[in-house]
Amino acid sequence: MATPTIAWQYLANIEQDQPRTSYEEFVNAVTSDPKAAYEDIGEVIGRLITAKNNLHSRAERTKAKFAEYKANAEAQIGSLIEQRDEYRDACTRALVEQRVSAVGTAPKRSVKIDDTNT
Repeated sequence: MATPTIAWQYLANIEQDQPRTSYEEFVNAVTSDPKAAYEDIGEVIGRLITAKNNLHSRAERTKAKFAEYKANAEAQIGSLIEQRDEYRDACTRALVEQRVSAVGTAPKRSVKIDDTNT
């Protein structure tokens, strides 16, 4: 690659703190050495495509990871709901059994009869 006559790298690496290439600079670079400008622009485009592909791959991996986290969380929620329902049913059965046993052992009272028959 020819020595860049213009800050083409700005296009490939936005994080660099360089001013944007002006139209005049672009025209001068292309006019003075068209082949070098063509090669530089091709390299920049290649870097941009690579960066895009890397970002896309990273996004897909992150998406897959979060889908796995979501599936695990949903499974845990389902398990907790089942446990909650089991505890609720067990508590209900215990309360019913307690009431039945309390009613069954309570002393029965006879009907009260007034002594006013005399």
